[in-house]
Amino acid sequence: MSWISVDDRLPEVKGMSKRSDRLLIFTGWYLVGFYDGLDGEWKSLQDGFIRQVTHWMPLPAPPESRQGGG
Repeated sequence: MSWISVDDRLPEVKGMSKRSDRLLIFTGWYLVGFYDGLDGEWKSLQDGFIRQVTHWMPLPAPPESRQGGG
């Protein structure tokens, strides 16, 4: 995976929520947030609206669960 500039393209959003979780870079910091396709805004559950997003990338798939305690 590599970073995608918001100048090149925005995340594709699907479904009723029009929400797509992504790893974001904004003004030199990074966090997990999402692009809200309903209002065209970047958001974070912790910080609300995020301004000046420059790049994004899809989140990696979570690790497979290992059951049985090893």
